[in-house]
Amino acid sequence: MKKKRGRPRAKELCIYYIEIMEYELSYSVSVDHLKEINPDPISEHAELKIIGKLLSPSKVAGKIISVRIFGSRKTLYALQHPEEVTNDIDKIGELEIRGKHAEFIGFAPADMMSYLSSCLHAQKLRYIDLFSEPLHYGKAKVTSFHFSEKKDTDEET
Repeated sequence: MKKKRGRPRAKELCIYYIEIMEYELSYSVSVDHLKEINPDPISEHAELKIIGKLLSPSKVAGKIISVRIFGSRKTLYALQHPEEVTNDIDKIGELEIRGKHAEFIGFAPADMMSYLSSCLHAQKLRYIDLFSEPLHYGKAKVTSFHFSEKKDTDEET
């Protein structure tokens, strides 16, 4: 018996506007003793945790969201050497919104973490825009995120 296939979803763009309420930056570097997991002799972890409020779209407005951005040397390498990176990259993070749970986990070049931290501390970055496909079963691939000082009211969806 043949399975019915649903129609492919139309390519749509959703923009999730987030107002930054608080943030925290953490960083660690260590000798890596678990060679079977990570072959590198030294490992590092840089993470920017942000708590924000979703402003739009209206369906999710008012929800509190956890935004976690990890500093990634691989992302930095991909920016510096695009010819060596496969075209299979389809996201820079993932958004999940289900019930009261709202979370975005994404990756940025490791070198940008200190810049983002200092701009947040100076209150020069107050909003994050996530560009993604529409939520599907509560999840969406995010293809871009944008930090800004002012909210762009012309682009609201």
